Amino acid sequence: MRLDWECRTGEALGAGEAAYEAALEAGDVAGALRASHRLALIHFNKESLAEGLKICIRAETRLRYCQDQAAVISLQSIHGGLLVALGDLETGFALLTDCQKRTKSCTDPLANRRARTAYAVALFDTKDFDRAAEAAAESLDYAETSCLAKGSVLIARSIAGRMAARALGEHRLAGRELDTILLSRTEAQLRSILTDAQAENLPYEIAECHCYLGLLAWTCSEDAAAAAH
Repeated sequence: MRLDWECRTGEALGAGEAAYEAALEAGDVAGALRASHRLALIHFNKESLAEGLKICIRAETRLRYCQDQAAVISLQSIHGGLLVALGDLETGFALLTDCQKRTKSCTDPLANRRARTAYAVALFDTKDFDRAAEAAAESLDYAETSCLAKGSVLIARSIAGRMAARALGEHRLAGRELDTILLSRTEAQLRSILTDAQAENLPYEIAECHCYLGLLAWTCSEDAAAAAH
């Protein structure tokens, strides 16, 4: 995970494959699913969607042998997200809806946050930006009240900030009145995330924050500030 956050993608993929093989050798099905989730997520983030889908299909054969709900939710959430991103909305959202149902009986807050986040990202990928922003905000609220690790909360905050910024940008394009309270809150949230990401030296999050701060500046017709970001 740390290699992934530092954008050392090749090393992260190598470590993930090693973890997957080690889990199989040890008979640890849940571990294999967790490693597969991380591998598929890396591919999703670098937009090699077909490769990510191959990882999910490879791991899917072991789902029936896994009693660990958290591991199943983690894998199926990224599997569903990949399918939606590839255009198979029916199958993808069916998997994501199943994940949402599983969270009701799962006590692992990280897996449950992943399910919520994956659903929000899938809505975003279908260009349903307002619902995506709402779902991301709900995922963030869950993350902040579930005693998750700082890194997981940072991810939830970052995704919620990006999606709110995109929704606001779409409102400007459509000539709709801007929600100034949401705009101010989103900008403050993104600046706070940027500070944390810079302190942790997380290039991906830093770049994303600048991208969406630029979008917010454009939304406010502040072209010079948008270009600077």
